[in-house]
Amino acid sequence: MDLQRLQAQQRIKAGTPQPGDEDPSSTVNTLPQIATALVDAVWRLNGGAAQGIFRVSPDSDQKRGLIDALAQGDYSIRAFDAILPAAVLKTWLGELLEPVI
Repeated sequence: MDLQRLQAQQRIKAGTPQPGDEDPSSTVNTLPQIATALVDAVWRLNGGAAQGIFRVSPDSDQKRGLIDALAQGDYSIRAFDAILPAAVLKTWLGELLEPVI
């Protein structure tokens, strides 16, 4: 499962409004769980103090493993440093249909 499909599933679960919704004010706007889990992991692993965190590439097998775990609903991110969750967060943000910025 790719990160786009995971985002769509979370959006449905969270009740985030979609184009064409009857009453978007009746739904709850929250950040997707994948975003909060990855950001929390980056901070927990001292990513705020890491230099070049989004330029360093993690092991591709570890990255694929984390993406697969997230797709299965396992948000307990186990990593030794902040590079892995930062890389997955960067990938997820890059795959959004609508850019954040």
